[in-house]
Amino acid sequence: MTIGIPDGIVDATTGRPKAYRASLVHDAIYQFLPDDLAMSRAQADRCFLALMNETGFHLRHIYYFAIRTLGGMVRLGIRQSREHQGSQVEL
Repeated sequence: MTIGIPDGIVDATTGRPKAYRASLVHDAIYQFLPDDLAMSRAQADRCFLALMNETGFHLRHIYYFAIRTLGGMVRLGIRQSREHQGSQVEL
């Protein structure tokens, strides 16, 4: 039984699933969007699609649609649920 979202078959050149690199880069970009990154959410999502295009990931358009549709809501929910948002804490 597989639980989670499939990242595609393993890419022979990297040894990782085909959506692996695109997911990592996209997640990193989303983490820095609130810090005035010189990139919009739409640009981050297009980068995600472009990286999936490079590996030939067949479900890329479905994943892109899901990110465009749900990414903003998920990002907002995560930001609201965090109590500690980078402020300095004395130990």
